Amino acid sequence: MKVFTTGDVASFCNVTHRCILQWIKEGRIKTFKTPGNHNRIKEKDLLDFLKAYNMPVPTQLKGGSIKRKLLIIDDDKNEISSIKRLLSKEKGYIVEFAYNGFEAAQKLYDVKPDLVVVDIRMPGMDGYDVIRYIKDISGDDDIKIIAFSGFFTESGKKKCIETGADKCLDKPYKPKDLLSSITELV
Repeated sequence: MKVFTTGDVASFCNVTHRCILQWIKEGRIKTFKTPGNHNRIKEKDLLDFLKAYNMPVPTQLKGGSIKRKLLIIDDDKNEISSIKRLLSKEKGYIVEFAYNGFEAAQKLYDVKPDLVVVDIRMPGMDGYDVIRYIKDISGDDDIKIIAFSGFFTESGKKKCIETGADKCLDKPYKPKDLLSSITELV
């Protein structure tokens, strides 16, 4: 079962977030509340709403499943190429890449990813900074984060989780481990 945030639905319907909240208040869209008191909308309920109000079904929802947006951030171009090859075989994902933390900050606004995979050791804005930026500055708690590094220590992993990452992977990782981590979180 796919579940969407009100921001996701606003994007699908090409309306403002405030408009979605009004539709929820009026009882037009069926929602449920998370333990954190956030509204969430099941895919079936969204499709029922679109049909009831004669609205077009977004391309991402046709065929019964939305494509999840991933942002991969790593300064190692070989690593990026490897991940591109791996994810190109997978259906259900729209994948964007950034080669440093500063480029990632811009892409966060452009792409609005569901999940970010970030390398911890990068020059300038490192992975910890990117995680902090996602969780504190952008205010988007819905983005899931996988941190990875070839130099992780237990304290480094603990710091990642405390900073806001959902999962940590050691490099080199097995492709199936990265894929299962992505699937688990989105």
